[in-house]
Amino acid sequence: MFKQLPTGHLSALFATLIWSTAFVATRSLINAGLHPVEIIFYRSILAWLFLLLLRPKGFRLPISWSALKEEKLLILYGLFMLPIYFMLENTALVYSTATNTSLLVATSPLFIVLLSRFVLKSERITKHFVIGALICFGGVFFVVSGGNFILELNPLGDILAIGAALAGAVYSLLGEQLGRDNYPSDLIIRMQRIFFYGLLMLLPIMPLFGFRFDTEVLLQPTVVWQLVYLGLGSSAFAFIAWNKALGQIGALSTGLYIFLIPVLTIVVARLVLGEQLTVFSAIGAFLILCGLMVAKNWVGEFWATIRNNYK
Repeated sequence: MFKQLPTGHLSALFATLIWSTAFVATRSLINAGLHPVEIIFYRSILAWLFLLLLRPKGFRLPISWSALKEEKLLILYGLFMLPIYFMLENTALVYSTATNTSLLVATSPLFIVLLSRFVLKSERITKHFVIGALICFGGVFFVVSGGNFILELNPLGDILAIGAALAGAVYSLLGEQLGRDNYPSDLIIRMQRIFFYGLLMLLPIMPLFGFRFDTEVLLQPTVVWQLVYLGLGSSAFAFIAWNKALGQIGALSTGLYIFLIPVLTIVVARLVLGEQLTVFSAIGAFLILCGLMVAKNWVGEFWATIRNNYK
């Protein structure tokens, strides 16, 4: 654990921190008049252009069948990240409550566990991991429910949210495989191509979700800066960090950090928006932190390290 902490774990923590702060910017953009599909497109195109600027020679079009086969994991990652995950998540909010959607999308780490164990058969799942993941999920429930334990059922929206959680698990596992293959070895080029393929598959369905080019909204200074933040910070840098973590510590360990997003959002909301910390949020945050320690058996490893040092 301690050898991995400076790179893999800190990269995952950085990505979740950025994604937690992105909620405020996204909410502000929706209030300014942008549709969810427009936010997804603009932040993604900004991320791709920024990554293209950093590595202009990394871009290439797969013009042959062999090139397409070589890029298949990147294409699949782009498909599950943009058209599938983001559109399922945002559409779920139309048909279901924010509480239900947040809670169900937070099941993504549990799907990573199930897919790894029963579909890919790539990793052995320890009892510490399962118990810790369930404790984390209980913490997320406390945070997003705010003490309201009567959740409304919205079948279509809830199914879409579960679909988003599953899509998130799939692209995390694809990212782990790309990390193992080290293809492309440059993470900036890797994410550049992923965003390109994702945008390519997002374009045909954008009109179905109400996309329109509204210059009056786009030219507002606050809208410009928030889109830049989402494009460069939440999309480009955060996904580079996330994929670095996937390649170093695997999808299972990286996926656990998704549970931290509600905790970090609480801190950001408190500092930026002045929101009060409720008892239920505090309990949820505590459970999530405890669940992470149990899942990775950090307490056991810590004491084992202490014992070894004093032998």
